[in-house]
Amino acid sequence: MPFLWTEDSNVSKTDPERRYAGRQWTRAIDEIKVFGQPAFTISGFLGGRHGIDMETLTDEEVIANMTSIIGQFTKLAVPQPLKLLRGQWHSNPNFRGTHSYISENFFENGFKLADLAEPEWTYDSLISGTKVSALLFAGEATHDTYFSHVTGAVDSGIREASRIIKYYSRDTSTPAPGTGSPAPGGSGLSLHQTNLIVLVIMFAVVIYQQL
Repeated sequence: MPFLWTEDSNVSKTDPERRYAGRQWTRAIDEIKVFGQPAFTISGFLGGRHGIDMETLTDEEVIANMTSIIGQFTKLAVPQPLKLLRGQWHSNPNFRGTHSYISENFFENGFKLADLAEPEWTYDSLISGTKVSALLFAGEATHDTYFSHVTGAVDSGIREASRIIKYYSRDTSTPAPGTGSPAPGGSGLSLHQTNLIVLVIMFAVVIYQQL
């Protein structure tokens, strides 16, 4: 459900960055979404200065403000919410409100989001001429479809874990090029150890999302 603040329309045309300046944080909410059947969850999104202001309020204050604005637009009696779950991205000491973004000339310079996911490569010393990834990159900013979403962060972790599985699951009995004999040493890791590596990577991705 979109919110249309009619009294702000003229101001937004002349000063779009400050049309909410000095006003209550709820004025920065332009839409709410309803989830569940029947509707159990209501979600709203805002950012900028008003998002920071919201984080300084108590749960009771946020609930009171939200029920008031929903009632104002729907003309309905809004029941008291059972629970409030809100982001506190700015006050989180690990992030302080940071967010990955694309600069204006990113695509103009020929870059692609997939470029951020490209590993740093090296060559396997055991199998001559075999290129392997030496440094892997994951995170929502490396996902070309779900950029800046939790789904992108999780998918990117799976992507890089799959890259590791593929490397350690390779057939090391294949003769090394130019030698006629099996490649020495092999990967040195069992399938169990490889699975453990994948679990560690996935655990790290989950921790990242919960910080």
